[in-house]
Amino acid sequence: MEPTPVTDIVMAAHNAVRTIDASIQSVREQSDPAWRLWVIDDGSDDDTALHANRYSHDPRIQVISQPGAGAAAARNRGLDAIGPRSAFVAFLDSDDIWQPEFLATMRSALHSDPGAGLAWCEMECFEGVSGRYRGDRLPVVGEAEETLPLIFSQVPFLGSSVLCRGKFFHAGLRYPERYRTMEDVHVWSSIAAQSRVIHVHESLVEYRVSASSLSNGAGSMLRNYRDNVRSYRELYRTHQGQISRDLYRERMWRAHHFAGEDRMHGGHSGWLCFFKALVYRPRHAATWKNLAIGARARLRPESRERSRECESRPIHSGD
Repeated sequence: MEPTPVTDIVMAAHNAVRTIDASIQSVREQSDPAWRLWVIDDGSDDDTALHANRYSHDPRIQVISQPGAGAAAARNRGLDAIGPRSAFVAFLDSDDIWQPEFLATMRSALHSDPGAGLAWCEMECFEGVSGRYRGDRLPVVGEAEETLPLIFSQVPFLGSSVLCRGKFFHAGLRYPERYRTMEDVHVWSSIAAQSRVIHVHESLVEYRVSASSLSNGAGSMLRNYRDNVRSYRELYRTHQGQISRDLYRERMWRAHHFAGEDRMHGGHSGWLCFFKALVYRPRHAATWKNLAIGARARLRPESRERSRECESRPIHSGD
């Protein structure tokens, strides 16, 4: 009798002392025991590593510490440690929690569809926000021509809700470390371009929404502005056969326009961001209005200093 295929789980952790115990415990409580957990302590300056090492009596749990290099680099370190043995790979954030049936249900879904390379499930938010995560989004399921535009245009699922076949990572797929945000979208897009994506309609993950989440709060678009623009451009060029030019232009307009709005809310003019947005939607009335407001504000002496950062770090918005 062949041994049960193993699921390797990568958990990147940085200063997660408050939450990591619950996350690790949710893995240990899985009804499917065929797993290995790789905790990558990414330069924490609290007791994250100490808490993770409390579980070292379980031979399935390995803790690796590295200097702080970011979430993408930490996940890649875990993928490098896995080697070519795992049938499935999952990623659990160090502040999220799996329901006990997560692995069993997700593995069953992939077993039922040999052509599927990625399965994702629903998530329930807790702590800062409650309710279903992105309950308004369109379902991402099917072949590349159906899934890639949706992955490109929205945030359909987060890493903690995904189970992938290990073969993609054994073949060298890794997170792009040059980005601070949207790095997981590059991974999901690469898998979706090569296989089917399936949706498990059960809520099997508790997603912690905290004030420090990058995706939350005013200014989040501005905080991730440059990485978003670079990611959209690279994803479009990589998957140009499946992502339309119109969709690409829409996403680029959104990245520039809403970064400009965030700048205005922060007391800056935002004029340069709106100018870049008009390259992609030259007739958008609200963008023209904001550009005019920002341009007038920039001409005021008291506004010039606040606009200096935007002007000194331009982003080329050409195709």
